[in-house]
Amino acid sequence: MKEKVIYIKKQEDLASVVEKIILSLSDELILVIPKNSNLAERRLNFKILKREADFSKKKIYLDTEDEKVKRFAQEENIPLVDDYSQFFGSEEAGTEGKKMADIFVRKGRGKTRKRSRSGPKEDFSSIEEKTLEKKESFKDKEKEELLNKIEELPKGKEGIDFWQRLMEKNRREKEIENGGGALEEKKLSQIFSKEKRSKKKIAFFLSLPVFFVLFYFIFFILPKAEIALNSQQDKKEINVSATIDLEAKKIDLENNLLPGKLLVFQREVDKKFPASGSKQIEERAHGIIRIFNAYSSSPQVLIGHPTDKKYQTRFLSSDGKIFRLHKRIVIPGAKIVGGKIVPSHIDVEVFADEPGEEYNIGPSKFVIAAWCEKNSPKCKGFYAQSFQPMKGGAKKKVKVVSQEDIDKAKDLVRKNIEFILEREFKEKIPEGYLSLENGWQIEEESLDSEVKAGEIKNEFNLKGKFVLKGIVIPKDEFLNFAKGIFSQKEESEKWKIVEVEGKVNNLSFEKEKEGEKEIVKADLTIEISLKRKIDENEIEKEILGKSVAEAREILSKKEGINSAEISLRPFWLRKIPKKREKVEIIIR
Repeated sequence: MKEKVIYIKKQEDLASVVEKIILSLSDELILVIPKNSNLAERRLNFKILKREADFSKKKIYLDTEDEKVKRFAQEENIPLVDDYSQFFGSEEAGTEGKKMADIFVRKGRGKTRKRSRSGPKEDFSSIEEKTLEKKESFKDKEKEELLNKIEELPKGKEGIDFWQRLMEKNRREKEIENGGGALEEKKLSQIFSKEKRSKKKIAFFLSLPVFFVLFYFIFFILPKAEIALNSQQDKKEINVSATIDLEAKKIDLENNLLPGKLLVFQREVDKKFPASGSKQIEERAHGIIRIFNAYSSSPQVLIGHPTDKKYQTRFLSSDGKIFRLHKRIVIPGAKIVGGKIVPSHIDVEVFADEPGEEYNIGPSKFVIAAWCEKNSPKCKGFYAQSFQPMKGGAKKKVKVVSQEDIDKAKDLVRKNIEFILEREFKEKIPEGYLSLENGWQIEEESLDSEVKAGEIKNEFNLKGKFVLKGIVIPKDEFLNFAKGIFSQKEESEKWKIVEVEGKVNNLSFEKEKEGEKEIVKADLTIEISLKRKIDENEIEKEILGKSVAEAREILSKKEGINSAEISLRPFWLRKIPKKREKVEIIIR
């Protein structure tokens, strides 16, 4: 059965009324509200009634004599009705259309009844409770006392007349005659049942505040929407030739001038490196011999040549080793003293006939091999003697410094020094300043090896000096410079600058004249990260109160938005809240 009329009690709360609306099977409902109802305390109650009815797809009307209720209904667009003919037939309308004046709540019962025309009725609850307190079986005397109490029931109370009292008396007499135990057991059961009902009522009323808090939290605090907008992004590169003024404080866009500071750092290096080259050497032993002329007073020429053995005079040592002259010499003539020959002499350097350590001989006597081979008298008249060992003869593999060794060592030194200088430069950047990529130069004032390539050495030293010159620019001024340059481009007003980076393609340090300040010229590439501007206020106006599908369609048509993510809480929420504070818009 579809009940179209719901009678509201004065003390009935909002939750109870909402439950009746939701559980009703009728699409149209008439709420009959008495004067001074609890619902009339706040306008918010009627706003909630209207919202829940709309959500349940039901139409509600109000029938009331309370002016305050009528005013709240008009403010929340809830129609009022006092003629039920449009909802029922003529006979039904006459029955259902009675006013609240015909309805009242009986105290202590919590039920609505039509006013009785047969006179006042009497309340037996107090007498019944006293009667039910007896737990022993009724005796004859107890029966008589109980019947007397029934006779003495007060008269004239609301809802009970004389005949009703008489009928109640006869009924109880029969129950007593049939056995007081059954009556007592029944009454005790009623008492326990009543106590249970009382406890349930207490629990219900105690739970009402919790219910209202939970209801308010779920429908007014918990609902929230989060809308994440992924805005369009882009990057722009701007190439510009700029002057870094070391004395300026502000940018000058007309002259492409930036303020800056010059930082200078120096490093000296003195480092040893191992030689990695090697070669097989064959060295001839060599030494000094003294040649004597005891043959004639005339000088004697001996031939010699650096390379051609045919023109080298050979000297034969006492152990059979051949040594040669590498240059032509003249031996002075001997002197004749007292008829005797006094030999003359000359000291010359000779070289072994073959390379090798075996020619590193000790002091020895020598003869000129060619004369001795011919048995010439000069074999004995010319002779030689060494007083120091021969040395330098060798056949072995030795370490040498190669040109590759020197080049690799220089590259390693340059890389290490560059790393050290760049780190020192970046660590010393003043607060509030930035350095651009490649915004420094490293000059190599000197870097040389003390050993020449090809020398037989196990290691060699590199010595050098390096100077770093770097430019730093105030962060705020560089950002203003980038914004100023970008603002000259088309459609710059549609974009927001997120990040600015710069690099130096070419850096030069110049002085117009000797003694004047140094001028720094730089070819810059400015990289600007951009994000499309989005008007949050405009978006809020258009999507508040909309469904997710409607909001998505609106956002998809907005220029500058790549994608959007809409999240509603709690999960049953189907529309974006109407209040701005319940909606969070995040622009990514």
